[in-house]
Amino acid sequence: MKTVPEADSPVRALVIEPMFGEGILSIRNYFRKLRREVAIDAVVTDVRYLEDVRSMTDRIVQTDTLDHLADEVHEHYDLIIAAAQLNDLLICDILSFFQICHERLRPHGFVYASLHNYNSFEHTMESLPNQIPYLVYDTVMPLDGRRIYPTTRFVAALRERFTEPSVQIGYVTGGQVFNGMESFAERVYAALGTPENDRAYLRQFLSGNSVIFHIRAI
Repeated sequence: MKTVPEADSPVRALVIEPMFGEGILSIRNYFRKLRREVAIDAVVTDVRYLEDVRSMTDRIVQTDTLDHLADEVHEHYDLIIAAAQLNDLLICDILSFFQICHERLRPHGFVYASLHNYNSFEHTMESLPNQIPYLVYDTVMPLDGRRIYPTTRFVAALRERFTEPSVQIGYVTGGQVFNGMESFAERVYAALGTPENDRAYLRQFLSGNSVIFHIRAI
């Protein structure tokens, strides 16, 4: 949020699926400390959170799906934040979703989103038969399932669409229940024939339970 130009007043933010609104309050408090005016809009698909969000935002859009975001959102924003993990959002075409968000950015604006990386070591171990109660896991996979993205291809597709310099990626480790990450990584290197200079990234990928996306306006 430090990259939002001083000239932008009010700062305009869009929070997608804010749930209980913690992200909205964080944005408002951040700019209040800077004595900057901020206008926050929200898009909500889960009606259970409408009342929580209504008092925190300047404008709220309730919709059953995010696939028609272009028809619902017409303003341009300094920051667009998906507060819920992408795996939990009601989206059929994820690249089109990002395209619309990107088109709604002001110059110097950015899109921020996160994703459960079910290709990580920890999530891979969770999916295998084991003796650890599933409620111990940081993220419990519902019995009805959750959308799982092929992380490597997803990152590559975003960089191809929005250019590599504008798409920044980070990995968050989170809680660790299983041991043996190092030996697992060594076996993966051997199985894939991973060159020495690519192993640091692959290890980061395997240890990252979540992926963070920061996409700047081109």
